[in-house]
Amino acid sequence: MVQITISAITPSTTPADGWRVEYRKKGTTGAYITATGSPFSSLPIVFTTTDAGGTLYEIRIWRDCGVLTSTKFTAITACDCTGAGAGYVVSTDGSLCVKTTTIPATVTQSNYCLAPTGRAEYSSYLSRIYNPGYDYSHLFLVPASTNPFIYGTMSINPQWANTTASVTQGPMNRRAVWVDSDCDGNKDPLGIGVQATLSFMYNNTGATKQAFIGIAADNNFRVVVNGIEQVDTADWGFTSDLQFKIFHIIPFTLINGMNYVNAIATGDGSVNDAIAVVGFNNTAAQIKAATTDTALNIIFDSVNLRGTHFDVATCPPDYSLDASGGTGNYTCVRRETAICNKA
Repeated sequence: MVQITISAITPSTTPADGWRVEYRKKGTTGAYITATGSPFSSLPIVFTTTDAGGTLYEIRIWRDCGVLTSTKFTAITACDCTGAGAGYVVSTDGSLCVKTTTIPATVTQSNYCLAPTGRAEYSSYLSRIYNPGYDYSHLFLVPASTNPFIYGTMSINPQWANTTASVTQGPMNRRAVWVDSDCDGNKDPLGIGVQATLSFMYNNTGATKQAFIGIAADNNFRVVVNGIEQVDTADWGFTSDLQFKIFHIIPFTLINGMNYVNAIATGDGSVNDAIAVVGFNNTAAQIKAATTDTALNIIFDSVNLRGTHFDVATCPPDYSLDASGGTGNYTCVRRETAICNKA
């Protein structure tokens, strides 16, 4: 439950029939709810709701003088982070408490480049969109599978599939990259088990919402958003090629403020490695209906990293890599959130 206290009212003299109070969740348009105990005959006015902790409200209060009532005045409960712990501040939109911690990244190799790569097998089956609540095993379902956690599949060539054994067509070939140690434009091996991270940031100026990341890798990939692992195909130990024959489109949450998204690939000691990543600020329906990239709101695309300089770097658990400082200046960021008005 949430406890609300109203202590500063002018004038503070008690009206004949008390103060009447009603409320509704902040940002909603439904009917107001009469506060338990209304009308109130003394200050401070204290009442509780049945909503989950951290809920913010719009409140209306007016004086009931018996014969007449005053105008209804509206107030909005503010987010207070003093109870969340040291370092927490109110988010930009005032909806939650946020704490950001930054540490140096662990760099395996510095000032490499990223080169284009393509193979006939990449996206040779189709692209698949997942519903929230999916788990890692759903990524390894065969292409014809139907499942409550599969929103839909797309097999249009070349937008969502590579049905002609091309090394350039299909969603993975269009944007796949791999490490280029001498920056000569050709991909090079990365040591067995060495991880390489593609990182992007997105500043969500609005409320928390769902977005999608499209990803495929040869052989395994891992996705981390704001320090929270979304998926790791290596965890299940499948012996499979669906990590790159299907282009996987995975839902994730963008909270208010800056978000840090990481796509992590693992080297196998050969040049036959690749990772392709794209961020969609779209709904699942919009993605499924798109026949070209221009129909989508793309917030990141790994194709734009081809030819750029790059550090092979990783971060500890609960952190995300921030590459915005450029090679030699990568950091790891942990963004923790807590509810407002925590008792």
